[in-house]
Amino acid sequence: MLIGVGVLIVGISIITAIPDIQKQQHVSKILYNKKFVPTMVNISNLVPQNASIVVSQKHSFLDYFIGRQIIDIPHLPGEISSEKSLLYYMVKKNLKYLLVYDNRYYYPPNPLFNGTDLENLHNDFQRIAEYDIDDKLRFHLYQLNNNWSKSIVNNESPHFSEFYNKKFIPAMTNLSRLVPKNESIVSSAHYGDMIYFVPHQLIIPHSAFSEKSLLSYMVHKNLTYLLVYENHSTVKELNRLFNHEGLKNLDNDFQKLAEYTTDSDSRFHLYRLKNDWTFR
Repeated sequence: MLIGVGVLIVGISIITAIPDIQKQQHVSKILYNKKFVPTMVNISNLVPQNASIVVSQKHSFLDYFIGRQIIDIPHLPGEISSEKSLLYYMVKKNLKYLLVYDNRYYYPPNPLFNGTDLENLHNDFQRIAEYDIDDKLRFHLYQLNNNWSKSIVNNESPHFSEFYNKKFIPAMTNLSRLVPKNESIVSSAHYGDMIYFVPHQLIIPHSAFSEKSLLSYMVHKNLTYLLVYENHSTVKELNRLFNHEGLKNLDNDFQKLAEYTTDSDSRFHLYRLKNDWTFR
């Protein structure tokens, strides 16, 4: 009986391993294909030496023959599941080049990179080159185009997509540099796009209702930095404090570190709690 079970387990293991074995055999054949090495050389020549390449699926031979840092797309569930989430990922990481090979022998398959859905990439990426290796493999090299910022839409906060302009990302990057990496930031708003481009944890002061209650909230939670998106507040009671006139009330207990205006004339203010703050 035990022998029968053992045979069954071995049989299942062999069956489940077949796709991987087939893929490995195909990869081995690729290396002996006359077109493969010239293709890798051509790709390498099209990408600057100091640039990294995001790939749809990573193999060791890519690093070896292309000679660039190869970055595999994260395969965590739901992390990179669409062209827009791929765009978010690359913009945040300051990556410009994408190498895709058709989804004809991926295991498990990735619906983002099958032959038909590749057309979706053309909204935000420019295809630089295309190479056919054999009847089962085609390489596509893309570069992030200059118009990507116009097409990003955040489904959770569509109105916030207006900030995807030339000044928004630099503003988020610059203010992030002014805050130590291990510090969280109290924020007037909690839009998904802000969260994406500000690497720090953004905290909404839900229990605050005035400048002094905000001060108390931050002191008791040992929080030092405050980011205000002018005229926007997730907490309704703080709408007056975070509008243009109300921000003057922060001057008693907070020091303004920076102010950034985007192309759409929206303002972001970064504050730091003063050392001589007082509850009076």
